[in-house]
Amino acid sequence: MTSCSATVQPALVTFWRSSTGVPEASVGQAEVQKIDSAAHSHGRDVVHGHVDAPPQPLDDEAVAGAGVPRPDPGADGTPTSDGHLRPTGPHVVQQRQKLLRVERPVAIHEGDVVAGRRQQPSMDRRAVPGHRLGHDRRPPPCGLRRGVVAGAVVDHSDGELARHGRQERREGRTLVTAGEDQVTHGLHVPTVDMPRNESRDEESWMETRAGETRTGDGRPIAAWAGLLIALALVLLAIALPRLLDWQVYSHGTPSPEDVPPLHALWEPKVGPGTVPALLIAVLGWRYAWTWAERLTWPRLLMATYAVGLAWLLALAYVDGSAGISRVLGNPYEYLETARATTDIPAMLQEFVDRIPYAAAPDNWVTHVAGHPPGALLFFVVLDRLGLAGDLSAGLIVTGIAASTSVAVLVALRALGAEISARRAAPFLVLGPAALWAAVSADAVIAAVAAWGLAALALGAAAPRRGWMVAWSALAGLLLGYCVMMSYGMPLLGLLAVAVLFAAKAWQPFVVAALSASAVVLCFAAGGFALWEAFPVLQERYWDGVAADRPASYWMWANLAALTLCAGPLLGAGLARLLVARRDAERAVLLLVGAAVTAIAIADLSRMSKGEVERIWLPFVPWLLLSTALLPERWRSAGLAVQMGTALVLQHLLYTSW
Repeated sequence: MTSCSATVQPALVTFWRSSTGVPEASVGQAEVQKIDSAAHSHGRDVVHGHVDAPPQPLDDEAVAGAGVPRPDPGADGTPTSDGHLRPTGPHVVQQRQKLLRVERPVAIHEGDVVAGRRQQPSMDRRAVPGHRLGHDRRPPPCGLRRGVVAGAVVDHSDGELARHGRQERREGRTLVTAGEDQVTHGLHVPTVDMPRNESRDEESWMETRAGETRTGDGRPIAAWAGLLIALALVLLAIALPRLLDWQVYSHGTPSPEDVPPLHALWEPKVGPGTVPALLIAVLGWRYAWTWAERLTWPRLLMATYAVGLAWLLALAYVDGSAGISRVLGNPYEYLETARATTDIPAMLQEFVDRIPYAAAPDNWVTHVAGHPPGALLFFVVLDRLGLAGDLSAGLIVTGIAASTSVAVLVALRALGAEISARRAAPFLVLGPAALWAAVSADAVIAAVAAWGLAALALGAAAPRRGWMVAWSALAGLLLGYCVMMSYGMPLLGLLAVAVLFAAKAWQPFVVAALSASAVVLCFAAGGFALWEAFPVLQERYWDGVAADRPASYWMWANLAALTLCAGPLLGAGLARLLVARRDAERAVLLLVGAAVTAIAIADLSRMSKGEVERIWLPFVPWLLLSTALLPERWRSAGLAVQMGTALVLQHLLYTSW
């Protein structure tokens, strides 16, 4: 401990003994020893428990140095020589209040737990500031802020701070965990009051620590710049084709109603889902952040799925029941081909031969030809189960798509980033991506990818080898099948590596890689070899509308379409992450970086010119994790922007998905 905090610890122990009536011998079982200056210079707080160690002598000078008068032994409830407790005098209450006014909050440092690992430091282990709490990366100031708490560190203290952050600022109190006090191995640690002006200083310091330059009114320039760049990109992508009479072929057959860069038509409307969508938006704006902060983890996951499903269905039903059934019933989609598939082995064997246009009239329709057979097999299974009706299949696809956000939250918590998961949850659920997630086969791919990465994170964090192998094998199966659903999904390997880097665990890599390879090889044994299909796919791609779409437009307009899908706050989140990357949790930084890299590779490949609002859906939730770093005052307004974007797009445009 520093010299300015060493004198207050004896005062705390003395006052606790005197006010509770516990003999000194019981306190000696969990004695807090002083830290030498050399250990403190290296940032280590060491706590040792000595059962037989005598208590440290307490002097009046130490108590006086803390600004608290020594309790009167005659009337403060301390034991007398005959072993009886005397009644507590009224002045003890005044002493307690005075002590609480001069105490400072204790910053708990963990060894290897709170930041994401499973074992907690015990009495004989060192509590080192290794990762520190995700919200506290500053150098500890002098005083009791860096006090030592005997025993194990409270698990999930970050979660408590997240749930009670607003309560802290209102009451000027730092909460160690829920409740008014804590007892750890015999040492009573009361919660302490922080002066309101100091609470404001703490909040101001944490906001300015992010590293961004601020304008005079305190707004972060980086986030505003990112938001404005995103909006400018969208406006240019929409306006330039019309102003310059630039034919960019957002549809194969151009139309005056085309709205590039989206694969959409201008069609204003209202419908049965309008009122429910508006109601969900209002309730989400009012309660989403409260729920995200205060709900227990299981309830948060259930709420995430329920609200996400309701949001998807409400937006889709703006077009009535056709909003659910129309897309999959299109002859260019999967259902019609799935109903006609009677021999799966024969389908796999002839799949590659039927990709090119030259195979007409037996060539596959657009979406079947543009994906490996895994996507078609999903709908074939639905047909075998009697669920291949346009409406029933659309509802199943929507239900699966709603689970994507849940999988992302599970992955983040497994990687020790629960705080960021809670902060990003409303942006993951209530955004414009729902327009393309409902009834889109690409949303099923996104869900399979998200659950594969979540399983990999659980495997990397598993406490036992058996669980590690099981979760990793499941992750490999899901990610391997995801590759067999979309030719672009090998890019998920970047996210998988990011998960392992964040967990600092590489054993799951071998298991997951073997199980993923097994899926690909099983398809090859059945007659479909991915490496043989890809060159044929490229030929089919450039024989289609891609040849007419100018790369000079779509190379950057793709990013505008992605912005409309993810929402304008994506620009603010990415800009904030760029300047505040030192304050981002490791998992968030790695996952967002991997998703950005995957998008860059996909865009530069020129195999995604247009329609990326659905093609890139698997990467959207991982990009949106950057919104967890936005300042708190941005959250409600930012969520309103996201939901407003979704409502405007749904009511003004006819989207093909």
